[in-house]
Amino acid sequence: MRKFIGVLLGVALCLAAGATEPRRVATLSARSQALLITRELDIAEALLRKRLEGLPSDGQVAVLRDPQQLTLRVPVSALFDADSAVLKPDSLQQLPLSAVIELMRRRYRLVSQINVYSDGIGGQIANHGLTEQRALALLTALHTTRIRPTRMTAAGLGAEAEIGSDETPEGREQNRRIELVFALR
Repeated sequence: MRKFIGVLLGVALCLAAGATEPRRVATLSARSQALLITRELDIAEALLRKRLEGLPSDGQVAVLRDPQQLTLRVPVSALFDADSAVLKPDSLQQLPLSAVIELMRRRYRLVSQINVYSDGIGGQIANHGLTEQRALALLTALHTTRIRPTRMTAAGLGAEAEIGSDETPEGREQNRRIELVFALR
């Protein structure tokens, strides 16, 4: 506590003297924030990868990382039947959703954005509506767990961000995906 008060007094004295020291303090704070984000995401990534070890390594479920967020990419077919917005039975108890639930319970600083995508076949309005319904179904199911609802949001994005070509069945399958994006609040 004394150290904190000393830092505050030092900043106040620097401001009164017209010194540029407060900028340095702010830089250290930003640096500390970046380290906190990196550390928290490193822990979250390790937990998620460990829980997903039991899944086949066919590349359909992927963990992606950048400096500000962690993303779990899951094919829509793992959670929903074709043209359906109803979650498959026991989805919350099966990997990868059980891993998501455990991660959110253990790492309380994380928030999650659920993004549901489709391929470009079938029309923009229909695809957007289906992805919205799927996002809502998944969010509703996750809200039944012991995760605070304010920590999770969802959006159906249709075919907005294709990662494969709609010209091939494989590309369309890649585009039909759910991405759970984790970040610090």
